[in-house]
Amino acid sequence: MNAGAWSGLQELDRLAAGHSWLHRLDPLVKLLLGLGFAVAVVSVPKYALPSLAPLLMVPVLMAALAGFEPLPLLARAWPAAGVALMLGAFNPLLDPQRVDVAGCQVSAGWLSLAVMLAKALLVAGMALVLVASSGFARLADSLGSLGAPHIFVQQLQLLWRYAGLLAEESDRLKRARDLRDPLARARGPRLAARLIGGLLARSLARAERIHQAMLCRGFRGSLPGAALRPWGPQDWAALAGGCGLIGACRFLPLVPWAQQALERIQP
Repeated sequence: MNAGAWSGLQELDRLAAGHSWLHRLDPLVKLLLGLGFAVAVVSVPKYALPSLAPLLMVPVLMAALAGFEPLPLLARAWPAAGVALMLGAFNPLLDPQRVDVAGCQVSAGWLSLAVMLAKALLVAGMALVLVASSGFARLADSLGSLGAPHIFVQQLQLLWRYAGLLAEESDRLKRARDLRDPLARARGPRLAARLIGGLLARSLARAERIHQAMLCRGFRGSLPGAALRPWGPQDWAALAGGCGLIGACRFLPLVPWAQQALERIQP
C-alpha cells in the first residue's frame, strides 16, 4: 500500500462526517444490513450471474441516500477483484463443461469465475458504503456489540488507525530508492529484499514508540469506544426496509420481469 492508496481510504472517514439520513442511523443497523447483504450475495449459485444484478441496487441506493456519488465510491472496490481472481483463476480449467446462457453456450468455469468477481465487488462496494457513512471505528464498536471477540475488534481498530504509518514508511523508502537510482540500473530481487527488511525494521521500531506513547496515556488493554444508544423508530424502520429490499433483490425474479417489460415496450 502506498501513501496515495491510503489517502483514498482515509477519505472514507472524512465522508463519514456527513449529516445525511443514512449518517444519522445507528451504525449497528447499517452493520446488520451489510451482513445480511453479504449473506444474500454469497448465497447466489455459482452460475447465476444475472441474479447478482438486482443486488447492485442496494449499495447504489445506500450511497445515494448518504449523498455520495455511487460510481466513484464503488469503483474503489476493484482491488477486491484481485483476491477473487486468485481464488478462481483455475476455474476455467477445472470446470470445462458448457452451460447455456441466454441462448449461448458458455464455459462453466469462466461463468463461475465471473460470478466470483461480481460477488467480491458487490461485498467490497457495500463495505465501502458502510465505512463512508459510519466511520470504521464506529463500525468496529458495533461489531463488538454483536459479540465479536474483543481482541479481534481491537486489532481491526489499530490496523485501520496505523496502517497509514506503514504506507508512509514505504513511500519514504521508495522515494529514497528513486533518488539514489534514478535510472533504475541497480534494481532487482536483492534490492527488493533489502527494502522489505528495512520496511519491517522501521515499522517495528515505530510501532514500539506508538505502544510506549499509548501506555504513557493510560492504555490498559482496551480502546475507548462510543456509548451504545437505544434505537429509534427510524432505525427499526431502516432495518426492516433494508432487509425487505435485500430479500426482494435476492429472491424475486426481477431480471425476467425487466426482460418481459422491455419486450412489451419494443414494437
